[in-house]
Amino acid sequence: MKIPNLTFVVFTYNEESRLPRVIRNFAPYGRILVVDNFSADRTVEIARAAGCDILMNKNTGWVEEYETAEKVKTAVQTEWIYWAFADEIIEAPVLEEIRRIIEEDKYQVAQLVRRNYFHGQFCDDIGVTYQTRLFRKNAIDFKDNVIHKFGRIIGGDSVVYTMRPSLYIHHLMANSVASLVDSTNRYTDLEMTVGRTWNRGLLYCFLLPIKVLWGDFFLKRGYRAGRPGFSLSVLNMIYSFINTLKHFERAGGFDRDRINTMNEDIATKLLRSFPEAGQRGTGSGEELENISSR
Repeated sequence: MKIPNLTFVVFTYNEESRLPRVIRNFAPYGRILVVDNFSADRTVEIARAAGCDILMNKNTGWVEEYETAEKVKTAVQTEWIYWAFADEIIEAPVLEEIRRIIEEDKYQVAQLVRRNYFHGQFCDDIGVTYQTRLFRKNAIDFKDNVIHKFGRIIGGDSVVYTMRPSLYIHHLMANSVASLVDSTNRYTDLEMTVGRTWNRGLLYCFLLPIKVLWGDFFLKRGYRAGRPGFSLSVLNMIYSFINTLKHFERAGGFDRDRINTMNEDIATKLLRSFPEAGQRGTGSGEELENISSR
């Protein structure tokens, strides 16, 4: 069953509970390289016991950045890479399609659909995306990559194979609403540091989150997932909205230091009619000391 020219690269951080099922998923089909972000649990121990190769790598908050990608390419001994995460499963027909693509030797890259589960419920097409996951080691240039992108495909669209939508990645999200909001804040912060600068008009930025909610819940049939589908659609809308507001902040240069300076100027103006500390009506330092010591 093994595909001799393929390595499954699995990115982990504290994944001792989920890694065994991922190993079970991939081990019959090829080598596994676990790229661990210095987990504090038994992730590395489990990977080592299962015969996986291990690469310890401290990333900057996302794994498609250039330095991480280059380390992975160096560590992988096969020509082909499948880029994977511990919260995903792919079924046997997908793995057989991967085998066929590699053996056919016609393409350099394959893209797959990823479909989401939220609160244990399949959410149809909510947040569905085609993602580059299978590629020849030297077919992707990650230099100057930005978050949510997957580098530059060398050779253009002619070397890309798109799998049919019925062969997809099961994304088994373990997030609660609270943890997904935390992730939203973290990833939108990352977008501000490694993303492209943009400054859209107010109308566009007002309509974009509404478009996301309408598209996910209605056009992509998220309503079929009931309450989990509604929740995930709203959370995707919130991501879009927060991302927009943070771009507004960056375009206006509003960091904490500037905001504090502006507030200090406002406070100074508001306090002009008040006497300075230590003047009449404020009490002496000795009195204040006596009061505080009681």
